[in-house]
Amino acid sequence: TVQKGRDAYSIGMRLMAFVVFPACLGMAAIAPQLLPLLFGADFAPAVPTAVILVSGAAFSATASVALVYLFAMERTRVVFLTGALGAVLSVAVGLIAVPLYGPNAAAIGRTAIQLMVVAASVAYIDRRLECHTPYGALLRLLIAAMLCAVAAFAVSSMINSPAGLPIAIVAGAMTYILAVKLLRALPADDLDRLSILVEKTLPKSVATPVQAVLRFMQA
Repeated sequence: TVQKGRDAYSIGMRLMAFVVFPACLGMAAIAPQLLPLLFGADFAPAVPTAVILVSGAAFSATASVALVYLFAMERTRVVFLTGALGAVLSVAVGLIAVPLYGPNAAAIGRTAIQLMVVAASVAYIDRRLECHTPYGALLRLLIAAMLCAVAAFAVSSMINSPAGLPIAIVAGAMTYILAVKLLRALPADDLDRLSILVEKTLPKSVATPVQAVLRFMQA
């Protein structure tokens, strides 16, 4: 039914944001140490560009749920128009910004265009399809992910060595778990869904501690 589709859209947006927001923002936070470690010191100047693109990917990846919903509702014309406009603008920004202002400007432009496409798709779903986007939950998850990124960045900056990266990741993850719990960023029903999914898809040795973390966030 239509209502089940709407519920699935809201649930999908929340669960996707729950995973993608901390992954992308956390990656952006440790990029200054991670990128040179993986590709060498010559890639250090590319860090700002990578941070911008990875941060923007948090929103575009979460909005993939909106695209799936539009396809399910047979609104392919909307997907085509927003995608085509975004592609044309991206090419234009690349041709203009890179020669004049460098890759950082192109990354900012590309991210801004992605956000515009996301905003247009979500606005259409809200207004024309009358399907509520869970803005409150998404905002709380974004705040939790930003706190995760701050913690990871602080630790990786203090321990400015490859050995600091695992510690930074753990610090970011613990901060995120606590922030989600305190902000009540994810409804209990969603955490139950995640727990069931984890039990079905992961080995028991992995599923058990993950489920314990999910129960902690729910308590």
